[in-house]
Amino acid sequence: MKPIYNDNRGKKIFIGLLLCYLSLAAYADIGVRPGVIYHITQASNGLAVTNGNNGNNNAAITLASPDNTSPGQEWTLIPVEDEEATFVLCNPNYNKAMDMAENSSTPWTLLQWNVDPNNNNQKFLIQAVEGKESTYQLLYAADGTRTMTAQAAGSLKMETDLNATTTHFKFEETGKAVSIPLANLHYVITQANTGKVL
Repeated sequence: MKPIYNDNRGKKIFIGLLLCYLSLAAYADIGVRPGVIYHITQASNGLAVTNGNNGNNNAAITLASPDNTSPGQEWTLIPVEDEEATFVLCNPNYNKAMDMAENSSTPWTLLQWNVDPNNNNQKFLIQAVEGKESTYQLLYAADGTRTMTAQAAGSLKMETDLNATTTHFKFEETGKAVSIPLANLHYVITQANTGKVL
């Protein structure tokens, strides 16, 4: 029997949607997902992770009083391909990433740099803290031996004490979505006048 109509495009769209669903389901397991803008705060003191509203490379990533109007306190997650629960933390307002600066003059002190999902210094393994809602540790994905840690003076450093409460951070959705394309995210492009998908 000869088929009357073979809709390969429909199959491709279905497969694409299925893959997007499965990938989003995987992110739901850890409680955070790409494409959402978050405020990240240190769980013990409530201070917010910020770039100080500075868009330059080498700007320090520090803690400051929370300010919902501050673009420097908004962060999104860019998934790292083929690495489960591993993300680049990007400020979408400046299109800059948190970088662990392993080889800088102050090694492991967080600073800001151009987004590069292939750079190990920008890959964070996000791990939920057991028994604490929306609370996570941000580990050095390359080996998991260091985690983002709040310092007394308000700086952030990758330290090796994985049991310290200063390594616990909360992710709170801002209600905003990323409005610019970011690396390693998948998009559906629709023609505005016709509504047709490219």
